[in-house]
Amino acid sequence: MIKNFTSTTLLVLALAVISNFCSGQQIRKRVDGTTTPYTYSFEIDTLTPTSNVSQFTQLWWFGDNGFSFARVPEHNFHRTGVTKICAITTENYGSGGAPPLIRDTVIPPSKVNEDFGVLAPGEYVKIQNYRNAVPGDTMYLLITYRNPHPESAGWPYASEGNLKLFVDPSTRILGTELQAHPEYMPNGEMFNGHNTWRLTGIGLAPERTILVPIQVTATRRTDVLFRVELWMDSIPVNGNNGHAKDAALVKVTKSHDPNIMIEESNAQYDCEYGGKMIHYDIHFENIGKGETHYVSVVAQLDKNVNMQSVRNIQFPWQYINPAIHQNQINGGYRAGSGIHYAIDEANHQIIFEFNDLALLSPDYLPGNDLSKARSSVSFDIDVNDGYVFGPPVGAYATIVFDDNPAIVTDTAYTSCENAEANTYNSGEVTFADGIICISYKWFWSVVIGLVLLILLLLAFYRKRTKK
Repeated sequence: MIKNFTSTTLLVLALAVISNFCSGQQIRKRVDGTTTPYTYSFEIDTLTPTSNVSQFTQLWWFGDNGFSFARVPEHNFHRTGVTKICAITTENYGSGGAPPLIRDTVIPPSKVNEDFGVLAPGEYVKIQNYRNAVPGDTMYLLITYRNPHPESAGWPYASEGNLKLFVDPSTRILGTELQAHPEYMPNGEMFNGHNTWRLTGIGLAPERTILVPIQVTATRRTDVLFRVELWMDSIPVNGNNGHAKDAALVKVTKSHDPNIMIEESNAQYDCEYGGKMIHYDIHFENIGKGETHYVSVVAQLDKNVNMQSVRNIQFPWQYINPAIHQNQINGGYRAGSGIHYAIDEANHQIIFEFNDLALLSPDYLPGNDLSKARSSVSFDIDVNDGYVFGPPVGAYATIVFDDNPAIVTDTAYTSCENAEANTYNSGEVTFADGIICISYKWFWSVVIGLVLLILLLLAFYRKRTKK
């Protein structure tokens, strides 16, 4: 059951509690009556990662356009009556997992809050993803919008319109789940069952947000693209036709962990590693408390890659014309010194140090913009020419935020997709495994060659018999 903590003030809360769908986890609710009588604080009991290297954030959905990525959020409800509180984490929902924790809460009369502040000045629609795009699993899109007409007195404001979401071919909107959770569309948005929402009563209303569950299907793609467009039912006003749009490109990964190593290579499709390039992305997110100033990333690479072939290093996008220092690792924060990196060939490592990167914690995100907590570094490297077949080529990263304990990511493997070599306790690969891999690669060439040889022999035989 869900624990309920009532206020010490004269406020009396009537709570209608529904079943707790997340096994072993509970939502706790506290009421702070010292400043605003209807400000509530929520947290999840006994929420622990499924492994000692797993890291996660959570999404709190308050059913009144408000949401938060903080671990223990405080929220002043914008509406009275019954609302559903939903907590979704990277650990408790997905393939084979439990659905979100949901509860009904009765909210007494209160003043409507100010604008939530997700949209920047001049922004009218914004799309961002919660959870990574994992094939066979569920991710969520948060779409925030408001009236795109000029916000000044005297202009004719439209009150109705359409919101259209263009999803990647490798994904689909979970319409059944969306219809089962009307709290995901808290403003009366009407979903048409495909990819469009009918919007009503917008006018001068502050920004609104809907939550969209997305199923990611099996795919070889490395990214999935989502695009949203907002159209108002109105005539153009001084060139403004009531139209706004936004897009989000989301990486396809094998885990929802925001600190993750991702690989991409043609070697896995060619079934031959030698000389092939592997592209590595290392994504990291500040999941702690407060702002980080220093991030260290150590990429631990396979012994079968060519450390002298490292190239196309892409540093965090937050840096604009940074100072880059090669082979000068400080081992700690140095204010104003920008980026330091070094390639350690002997230990098969690439070491990065990012000073003054200023990643924010999910507890202190202005506008609930997760991009301010996230960043990444990427590079290309070649597999050794002589490595034709064998065990998968693996890599992982160790990430340190300021002086916090190190976070170890998953291990990203590049393997022969069609005939992955088998390994034994000794780590050696048998000769037969290699024959399987190579024979698969040349199978059709051999078949075509035999067919041509047979046709040639038949032609030669017919020519001789005619004589």
